[in-house]
Amino acid sequence: MSRLSVFFRLLVAAFLCVLQPINAKADTPVVSLDWRDSAPLSLTGYFAVLEDAGASLAFADIQQNDMASRFTTWSSSDDEAINFSYSRSAFWLRLTLRNDSATIQERMLEIGKSRLSSVQLYQPDAAGIYRAWITGDLLAFDTRPYKNRFFVFPVRLAAHSEQVLYLRVQSDSAIFIPARLWPTSAYYAYERNDYLAQALYFGMAAGMILFNLLLFIALRDVIYLLYVGFSSTMAYALAAQNGLVKEFLPMDLPFFWSLHSSFGFTLTLVSFLLFMRFMLKTWETVPRFDRWLKALVGLHLLSLVGFVIALPSLAQPAQVLYLITMLVIMGVGVLCAFRRQRSAYFFVAAFVILFVSGVVTSLAGLGLLPANFFTMYALQFGSGMEMLLLAFALADRFIVIRREKERAQKEALEAQFLLVENLKSSERMLEERVVQRTAELQASNNKLASTLDDLQLTQKQLIASEKLALHGQQLATQSLAEQRQFMDMLNHELKTPMSVVRISLEMENPGGSAKHDALHALKEMDAIVERCLQADQLHHSQLTPHRQACDVKAILVELCSISAAPQRIAIEPAETLPEPETDRLFLHIILSNLIDNALKYGARDSVVRIHAKPREQGGRRGIMVGVVNVPGSVGLPDPEKVFEKYYRSPRAHGKSGAGLGLYLVKRMAEILEGSISYSFNGAEINFELWIPC
Repeated sequence: MSRLSVFFRLLVAAFLCVLQPINAKADTPVVSLDWRDSAPLSLTGYFAVLEDAGASLAFADIQQNDMASRFTTWSSSDDEAINFSYSRSAFWLRLTLRNDSATIQERMLEIGKSRLSSVQLYQPDAAGIYRAWITGDLLAFDTRPYKNRFFVFPVRLAAHSEQVLYLRVQSDSAIFIPARLWPTSAYYAYERNDYLAQALYFGMAAGMILFNLLLFIALRDVIYLLYVGFSSTMAYALAAQNGLVKEFLPMDLPFFWSLHSSFGFTLTLVSFLLFMRFMLKTWETVPRFDRWLKALVGLHLLSLVGFVIALPSLAQPAQVLYLITMLVIMGVGVLCAFRRQRSAYFFVAAFVILFVSGVVTSLAGLGLLPANFFTMYALQFGSGMEMLLLAFALADRFIVIRREKERAQKEALEAQFLLVENLKSSERMLEERVVQRTAELQASNNKLASTLDDLQLTQKQLIASEKLALHGQQLATQSLAEQRQFMDMLNHELKTPMSVVRISLEMENPGGSAKHDALHALKEMDAIVERCLQADQLHHSQLTPHRQACDVKAILVELCSISAAPQRIAIEPAETLPEPETDRLFLHIILSNLIDNALKYGARDSVVRIHAKPREQGGRRGIMVGVVNVPGSVGLPDPEKVFEKYYRSPRAHGKSGAGLGLYLVKRMAEILEGSISYSFNGAEINFELWIPC
């Protein structure tokens, strides 16, 4: 038989156990209040039960005569609690009390499970009119007739009387009904001891949490923080399970109360999985199973969303997931123990206790184990023992780390002692050799000293000669490069005008246009030669300005009239312009080059705008002249190179020029203590010249 078929049959058997019907008895016993013992009376065998599958019956319906025959007695009278497992039905429980004594009898009816969504008790008064106590885990704590973490109802019977009580229970969690009837004074003593036991457990948990938190702060070891997270979530989950959170956090949040216990146990498993990974170092010891642990962490975190959406549907599958998680944790712990990991021994011992208690709690929740004091509180007992054993494990881990540190320190001290002895011996030998070698070196140093002086003098002379040679080589290389660039430019720029002149001369009868072309070509050659001469003069500082008052407007009008296309120029000077004290020839050359560039490289038939106006710059008065044109087919120049010597735009070689015009403009503007700038606003190119007055 395969493992899969065996597992399937076990699941079917468990499912049938959960769905087993309630066995009926014909008669329901009556509770007589004349017992004198202080021990509580379990009411499991005294209840008659009616299942309301649709949760639609009201108390008035239950009082109908035909309903009495539908109640059946709970069959397992030996159980300490009635267990309906997980069910969406509402359950009506009928209990008959009788007082045969001659005095009034008072009792406390305790429902010893805090996580029941709705608990309603209907009790008749002296006139036989039923009074309803409506409370539950989803209702405010103040709705409880007696303030306790469980549901406790005071019961009072007159002498020689009989009462029939009705209890309605409905819950999203597993429906356990551990009902007991207490003498009043005995219950007060039991309640005091019960809260004392809870205080001892949670006090121990708080001490463990605080102690390991301090260890984390001192040692900065994350495993102590993970232990704090696990212990805190476990303590909260059990406090929620036992009704203490509800009692001591009196908030009217029904949605929160329906989820807080499931959230607590899920986060407990998540924090425990993370703690186990770091304690056992599963990514090193069992890397394949470490991926399963990560997957379980993600699945549990995803189940939190499922609880918010559909808690009743997921409550029972969550118990199965808890069981699977515990089995995986147990398997990984045992595997690490077989691989002789010291921490795994403590972990397995601690988890076996929690595992057994968790399995007992889960099987009881699934209805596969009877509900009694042990099954209801097994998880709390197991968690307390586990927290103690894990604390011992962390203490052992600390001791092991300290011993390893002490052993390492001892080995380091021994090694240091040996090293010191070796160093002393080596030092003595070294001193002897140093004395011997010092005498030998002293003689050698005297000989080397004179030789070194000669070498230093020779070295200085060689360095000086090398620097002179290198400087001369750099100057020669730079000069040769400029000559080559200059000759290439002349060869390219003079070739076209000379061809035009040659063609005109070869014509027998050159017409007016041919002569005009020849004259224009000669003018271009003359301009190129002139710019070359001016550049050479600037290079050798042979041009000096002769300052005089200059009429800028007149110079602009003159230059426009002699330009290649005067009809394309529009002058926009200010009405009044000061006359700057500057060199007229320099200013003439600068403006001529700017206008010539704008006409030559601007868009064909576009207008070149020239504007002039006074402007202060750097606290000095002056004149700003701007030449604006629309870029033509050659495109835009490189802003970083536009004023460099011999620079021409890559697409400008179809136009005549030497690449010296803007270079001359910048140098001459600097000589005149002015400035030239280039800008492009997305539509027009603008060269602005500023000359001080």
